[in-house]
Amino acid sequence: MNSTTEHIKDLGDILKAELTSTESFKASMVSIISEVDSKIKNLKNIVELINGLKRSWKPYGGRAGKSEPFYCFLKKDTAKNESDWVFLRDLVEIKEGERLGDSIYGVLMVDDESQLTTDRCPKCQKESPIIYRYFQEYDSPGGDLWSIKHLLLCCNGIHTIKEDSHD
Repeated sequence: MNSTTEHIKDLGDILKAELTSTESFKASMVSIISEVDSKIKNLKNIVELINGLKRSWKPYGGRAGKSEPFYCFLKKDTAKNESDWVFLRDLVEIKEGERLGDSIYGVLMVDDESQLTTDRCPKCQKESPIIYRYFQEYDSPGGDLWSIKHLLLCCNGIHTIKEDSHD
């Protein structure tokens, strides 16, 4: 074998190993990016939920869940209906010029968690307040689709413990 042939063969072996290494690195990066994207989505959902608990007492347009998800807690020991929408007084965000009397019908402000319905986290079994999410997923002249979820915020995530929808 002459030196040119040996050189090309060696170069081919080196480049094949480099290609394999680069493809392996790319697969690792794709996996890492996918994990980071998932964490970002989770964090965005948590921020939306927390902001909802701060502001849903006075929903945009005055209609709970119509243009953005409505979040609240549920009153302990009652049926889960509209009159049971509960907010923690210290958590709500009241902007300048607003007053609690401007809220939608059925809102109850409480001072502590003892008045909230709770459930156990599916991961750690810790008792946490149930968060109620209500949202119009679909709007049309032929009919609407509203979703209702009961959520827990625990273990660095949102856990759905009940889900339903209706027209």
